[in-house]
Amino acid sequence: DLRDNTSLKQFSLNVPSGLTTFHVYGPQYKCILNSIIIPNTFSSCTNNINEFFVSNNLLTGWTYDLPVKVKNVFFQSNRDGNNCYQFGLSSFTINLSANTVMQTLNLSNNNLTGITDTIIYCTGLTTLELSYNRLPTIPTLPNSVQTLNLKANNLTSLPATLPTGMTSFDASSSGGACGGSNILPSWSITLTSCTNLNS
Repeated sequence: DLRDNTSLKQFSLNVPSGLTTFHVYGPQYKCILNSIIIPNTFSSCTNNINEFFVSNNLLTGWTYDLPVKVKNVFFQSNRDGNNCYQFGLSSFTINLSANTVMQTLNLSNNNLTGITDTIIYCTGLTTLELSYNRLPTIPTLPNSVQTLNLKANNLTSLPATLPTGMTSFDASSSGGACGGSNILPSWSITLTSCTNLNS
């Protein structure tokens, strides 16, 4: 737990196999962490990991596959609020094909221009937060997703189908700080299968 450490710029960790939580974030104010080195990756983690938080730092990338049994993953707010294009994850291309128990993935407030196609294998995913990035499109998502937030990106297209489990969907634009403009020239997606959609 390295929460609220505003002096830490980088650290290296040999991950213990019994890891159950991973907190490297600053919920009250911005931290300056810009480098995390994990020599043995997270492959040795076999326990359920309920909380994996790497938020409110100044990271520009993440290359390590997540622990297989991680449930809630938060990478939001790694870009600098004073300079919207400085810092922030620029891509999220790790392999998620084994992360079938993941329930929450929050990648909002970064500078993402793409995310991994393997997210389709996250069949337990219910909440996907991708707002305030620079995504031009998104890959096909698992039907388990209930909350899908794509607000303030640079979307020009969407997949042919959206998750049938959706209860909430937001692809609006925002003129506020660091907000993007989703410009979808046409809409041909059928939502009749999304019987629980209410927003």
